[in-house]
Amino acid sequence: MAKIEYLKSLYNSHVIDLNDSITGLGEIFLCPICCRLFTKEDINNHKLTDGHIWPREMRKKSKIANDQAVLLCQICNNLAGSQGDAQMQLYEKIKDNNQFGELNTIHTVEITEKTGDKPIKLRVKINKKDDGSIKLTGKINKEYQWLGSSIEDRMRFEELSQKSMKYKQPLYINILPPNEFKPDLVKAGWITSAYLMAFYSLGYRYILNSEFNFIRKFIISSFNPKQGETLILPEREDFHIYTDATIYYPDPKARICIPLNSSSIARLEICFLQYEISLPIFLDFEYFNELSASSVKQISTQNLPTLKAGENLCFYINIPCTKTIVHTCIFDNLLGRPIIESS
Repeated sequence: MAKIEYLKSLYNSHVIDLNDSITGLGEIFLCPICCRLFTKEDINNHKLTDGHIWPREMRKKSKIANDQAVLLCQICNNLAGSQGDAQMQLYEKIKDNNQFGELNTIHTVEITEKTGDKPIKLRVKINKKDDGSIKLTGKINKEYQWLGSSIEDRMRFEELSQKSMKYKQPLYINILPPNEFKPDLVKAGWITSAYLMAFYSLGYRYILNSEFNFIRKFIISSFNPKQGETLILPEREDFHIYTDATIYYPDPKARICIPLNSSSIARLEICFLQYEISLPIFLDFEYFNELSASSVKQISTQNLPTLKAGENLCFYINIPCTKTIVHTCIFDNLLGRPIIESS
């Protein structure tokens, strides 16, 4: 399918879903991030494009993630790609490089002979050899100056490395993250991908609930991070990021988590690789109570996942569908109509 036809197919699916959620809107598309309105002609005007839910470094690890995309306005797609998306990819590369020893990115390293010494700081490319040793390579300009490193630190390193080889003494090397690495934006990237996965799976009935506005505000704030400011995740019981090296989801998964403890609240979980991102979900209580009552009766037959520390017993409803394909299902009833603030 040609790209333009693919975009129009996404457009049509989203428009039908939008009108099914809010009647009478007609042939318009609402960007799920900025909530601006667009027409089909905006595809030809290059104002709309397909946005992959997961960045490239994560898509490469899944059989299905590369096919998961939604329609976005060009501005939101570009900003998400240059901020959270880019930082997620950098984080995945750092994590994989540390695991497999392929440290070929330029890093700042701190080198010491013993604890308490003033560290030598160098900007180097790192290569791990087959014998387990590490080679540090600095970038030299035409005047044979070591770029990104002071003359004093370079001279100290040459002296210390000669001493180390002569007396066979170890050097201690601390590898710092790349200068362009911004951990706060990694979290913003995870939240953005999880939000888009929720839109991909549940459509406008999910994202248009006004109680969900705080997540869009957080995502948009990550597009233009101010120097020196920290992005702070809102504190909620149903909104958090959980990472664990002992878990692994080979493909993205969306599921509704319903605690059996009535004092706790339901949440939507987006799971991929070592990540579980919890997002709020607002359910039609009458339908939810009927579903919950029938599910509790069957809970003893389920294979429940291992509980994390402090977690309540829950049962899970996996969401196998996507609103990029026109359909109605149980989740439409479970979500009900979105509650939207009046203007």
